[in-house]
Amino acid sequence: MSPLVIHTEIIVHAPIDVVWHCLVDVDRYPIWNPFIVGVHRNGASTDIGTMMRFTLRWPFGFSGRSIEEVTQINPPNRNIQDLQTALWQYDYRGLPYRLGLLRVSRIQTVTQHSLQQTLYSSTLRFEGIGRHWVPKNQIRKGCTAQAQGLAAQF
Repeated sequence: MSPLVIHTEIIVHAPIDVVWHCLVDVDRYPIWNPFIVGVHRNGASTDIGTMMRFTLRWPFGFSGRSIEEVTQINPPNRNIQDLQTALWQYDYRGLPYRLGLLRVSRIQTVTQHSLQQTLYSSTLRFEGIGRHWVPKNQIRKGCTAQAQGLAAQF
């Protein structure tokens, strides 16, 4: 079974370090991210193993919750091509995951294009039988709104 993949990217007019700090500062998401209206976490958003509970506002008006676990973190650093990049990944841990129906990973990266331009990229990967019931158009709209909200911070 092939996974469902939702990809979003946008250029942010700010240095990578500034974009990175905004991205991982989940407590401020309700201020600028129209998809997230509340955040609770049991540790730092940059610590592997931290559990985060996002309260969501779906584009069609309903609210919901999503439980996520930070699974990978690479703060801004230079890669082999001498570009500054950073990566933050968290994986879904809600009931469909616990029932073995759905596995979801969200990988967000930032890549420095110039001193004042950073590419933000988000990839959501849905696997398992539950991927057929994922409201992909609504999630795509939410991801686009988040990317636009991030870019609008600068």
